[in-house]
Amino acid sequence: MKRVIAVIVFLSFLGITSSFAQEGTVRGKVIDANSGEPLTGATVMVKENSDGAVTDFAGKYTLKTEPGTYTIRVSFVSYEKKIFQDVTVKAGEVKVLDANLEKASSTDLEEVVVSAKTRRNTATSMMVVQRKSAHIMNGISSGKISELGDANAAQALKRVTGVSVQEGKYIYVRGLGERYTNIILNDAEIPALDPEKNTVQMDIFPSNIIENIKVNKTFTPDMSGESTGGEVNIVTRDFPEKFTFQFSNSIGYNPRANLNTDFLTYPGGDLDWLGTDDGTRDIPKRAQAALNKTIENDFGQIIQGPNRFSVKDLNDVSKSFNKRFTPTTKKSFLDHSHKLAIGDQISIGQNQAIGYNFALNYSRNFSYYEDGTSAVYEESYTPSPFRETNDRRGKQDVIVSGLANVNVKLSPNHKFGVRYLKTQSGDKIARSQDGQFHYENNFVQDRQLSFIERAMNSYQVHGKHVFPALNNSTIKWSGSYIDMHQSEPDQRFFINLYEQDANGNPSDYMIKTNTKPKRFYRDMQENNIDLKLDADIPVNIGEKEINLKFGGTYVKKDRTLDDVQFELKYDKTDFPTGDINYFLDNYMISENNHGGYYYTDDYTSDLNNSYTANQTVYAGYGMVNFSPFDNLRIITGVRMEKSYIFTENQVSEDSKLYKSGDLNELDLLPSLNATYTIIEKMNLRLALARTLARPVFKEIGTSYYDYKTGIYYQGNPDLKRALVNNIDTKWEYYFDRGERVAVSAFYKNFKNPIEQKLSVSTQNFEILHVNSDNANVYGVEFEFRKKLDFIKALKNYSLEGNLSFVKSSVTIPGKVLKDIRQKDPDKSSTRPMLGQAPYIINAHLNYENTDMKLKSNIGFNMSGEKLLLITKGSTPYIYEQPSPSLNFNISKGLGKHFSIKLSASNLLDSKESAVHHFNEGDRYYYKYSKGREFGISLKYLID
Repeated sequence: MKRVIAVIVFLSFLGITSSFAQEGTVRGKVIDANSGEPLTGATVMVKENSDGAVTDFAGKYTLKTEPGTYTIRVSFVSYEKKIFQDVTVKAGEVKVLDANLEKASSTDLEEVVVSAKTRRNTATSMMVVQRKSAHIMNGISSGKISELGDANAAQALKRVTGVSVQEGKYIYVRGLGERYTNIILNDAEIPALDPEKNTVQMDIFPSNIIENIKVNKTFTPDMSGESTGGEVNIVTRDFPEKFTFQFSNSIGYNPRANLNTDFLTYPGGDLDWLGTDDGTRDIPKRAQAALNKTIENDFGQIIQGPNRFSVKDLNDVSKSFNKRFTPTTKKSFLDHSHKLAIGDQISIGQNQAIGYNFALNYSRNFSYYEDGTSAVYEESYTPSPFRETNDRRGKQDVIVSGLANVNVKLSPNHKFGVRYLKTQSGDKIARSQDGQFHYENNFVQDRQLSFIERAMNSYQVHGKHVFPALNNSTIKWSGSYIDMHQSEPDQRFFINLYEQDANGNPSDYMIKTNTKPKRFYRDMQENNIDLKLDADIPVNIGEKEINLKFGGTYVKKDRTLDDVQFELKYDKTDFPTGDINYFLDNYMISENNHGGYYYTDDYTSDLNNSYTANQTVYAGYGMVNFSPFDNLRIITGVRMEKSYIFTENQVSEDSKLYKSGDLNELDLLPSLNATYTIIEKMNLRLALARTLARPVFKEIGTSYYDYKTGIYYQGNPDLKRALVNNIDTKWEYYFDRGERVAVSAFYKNFKNPIEQKLSVSTQNFEILHVNSDNANVYGVEFEFRKKLDFIKALKNYSLEGNLSFVKSSVTIPGKVLKDIRQKDPDKSSTRPMLGQAPYIINAHLNYENTDMKLKSNIGFNMSGEKLLLITKGSTPYIYEQPSPSLNFNISKGLGKHFSIKLSASNLLDSKESAVHHFNEGDRYYYKYSKGREFGISLKYLID
């Protein structure tokens, strides 16, 4: 850590001391105004003294000159020259000057004279990226993220056309489930940070490390085949054009969650505020020693392994554990976050430079509800509750992250860099439920205490090389290593039943016999290696240029998940006082007290729930990019992926509980992307492609009971990967000043889509992972951005938004449908795909007054109800309900470097809920309120 600080201080010193140099610097980028492609070899000259520079392969240049006011000319062969007048260059400062050059219409090249501007429109630059992209894509820039006040990648992605966010962190593109979206970080694969999910939690990426986020919605062969819904690429800050320094502090207040004296929590470790456990929740040494020893049982038999304890062992183990199973209340603090970012580009020669970015982020947030409800319904066409409870929950989540990014430009044609990203997060949760357990005609209490810790380290080296002698052929390479660790130490679950006396008071407390109080430990480690090589070779055939691109990818994932459970063993189930801590006291645990409670360990169950897994994907591709006609661009090719997945639980192979699963496939994935330019800045696109979706580790080779949800998950070793045929079209028109309008349509056919459903052979909630036969998804998307200055009173306003309508259809298997129709004759023969939203709405009204340094926006976001769980029999499916979000931000610049921002989130106080649609009316599966949140932040910025 000391070395990292020293490097930051040293590089910052270099950036700051460079301001004492006598020369000034002009930096910028030169691109083709129509295609958005960088122009390599463009000339930038100072008219008055002939100082000059040439752009590199990224279209970037650095020009050194004496302080003064100049006229600067930018030129490139067969393009109109651009003249910048009155460019003021100051000693030790960097002037940013970007140029978009137009193709010349004749041999008489014209000069376009403009005034110099230092402010860059990042929203417009993102539109240029969209226009030039080979894919149908959308994106959001760092400038737009800052303007909208989004704290992390998940919040920012809600603004993107066709994207919805579930649970504040999981990304759905075009309403498709999480498995159909491929998420990458700087073009490298990221492991899923949760064994229960097939995607990455996007809230772990703070906004101050992000340069932009691109969502590619159509597949090309240089992408992963698992990009059916889209590929989300989080691009971190790279080569800054000048010294920047940013520091901000913010606080937030939610009346439900913050400064609440009744906030539900429990005593944890001293480092919970850093998102990590300090060892407080570790398995006690005595219990760990019992796990590792050879035991003599009550019959004098030697038992190898801890699948049975002696009575003395049990009692010693029991006394070593923390006795608390019930939440406590404590006054919560305000939400708060702190961000620091610094970057610069330092010239180390005429054409050499070092660029660096460092960023640190810390956030701590509280959420709370006490008005929640949850219910489980029996298999029935009419509402027949199995269990109904009131729900109360307090949660503290902490995210700490850091980014170190250093790039070296050896020459205008060669660059390499290293990146390191560290994220650490911790969720501390206390939950209490109280209600009726209709199945046993009793009342029920459920207490849960948990802590989930996640850590990710991402290391990447990358490079780009251009060879002018080979017609500017390009080679790009990268190597990434990511290690991820998730720990769930000492999660505690206690469920008991009770009755009521004649006066309605609780009485006759007892343990629920088939759900014993339990402590649960889970530790998951995953390592990813991602190697990529891409070559892009321009070939001239007559007057036409064809780009040949080919390359390969190697991705290796290894995961180990260890599960250890301790549960209470008892001879009696009742405890008269109802005090959980009473019967956990040490005096209730003794060798002679078989009516007491003591811990036992189900070692076989631990091994059954623990597994090792690995996945290897070898991929190679070839594609061609050419224009058979001036207005038509075609990109076509094929990708080959060889994949192997294997999972195995830790029970010996001769055990009946042993489970393993594997998948071994070779897939050819062709694609065609065509873009026809109808008129300047108006495109018509068509894309055809085949993609796939593979099962994840937990779905094909392991089974386990999730105490947090009360659901048993059953692995399926016969699970197949899904193949998807995709058709996409898009019409887009880019006006001046960053305005646009676009309409898209798409259709996807799924063979063997992977879904979840409830088992019909068990009474409990048991989820199976299955392949449905076929599914179809089709939809349309609309997007626009328009300045409102055609109305004088609205000259500082702009309006932008997007709207998606999606329809999906999965055929219900004949036997299943026949059984359902015995009780529900009108049941449809089809249903929506799991997790698919029928519509997504985003709209933003923006205000900007540059003279007053004042910005504000109000944004609305909502997605339609999604199928959450496929129930069994005639019980109606569970659907997650829409939760409309209305947010407001306003910021004001204070002097040269300071700004203040006020924000208000969830102004509609929307509820999170999921329901069964019974004919008698909807019944809640769960429901709770999030509360409104108000925030204020102060930022200091040198840019």
